[in-house]
Amino acid sequence: MADLEEEYGFRSAWNLPLAQYPIDWKMVEDLRSRGFEFGAHGLSHDGRLFAAARISISLAPVIERMALEHNLRGFRSPSTLRNAEWISTMRFDFDSSFSDTDPYEPQAGGTCSLFPFFLSD
Repeated sequence: MADLEEEYGFRSAWNLPLAQYPIDWKMVEDLRSRGFEFGAHGLSHDGRLFAAARISISLAPVIERMALEHNLRGFRSPSTLRNAEWISTMRFDFDSSFSDTDPYEPQAGGTCSLFPFFLSD
C-alpha cells in the first residue's frame, strides 16, 4: 500500500493499537523515513479505554509511555469511542478521534467540521 501511495504522491497516517498485535517497529521506522506518519490507537479495540474514568486514568499512562518510546505524537481513539475531556488530558500533540460527522460510528457525531480545533488551552 505504501508503494502505491508513494507512486501517486500520497502519504498516510496510520494509528497503531499498541498492545493488540505484534508491531514491527523497524518497518514503522522505515515507513516513517519515507514520510508516513504514525500515531497511537489505544492499546486494543476492546472499547474499554473510555468506558469509565477509572479505566481511562489507569490505561492512559500506559498508552502515553508506549507512544513516547516510539515517537508517536498523535492519538486516535479505538473505534472512535471518545471523551473530549479525558483525551485533552493525554500527552499527545494532536488527536483525530472526532471525525467530521458519521452517524454509523460506534459513537455517532463528531465535530461537523473538517478543520482542526483545540480540545483545551
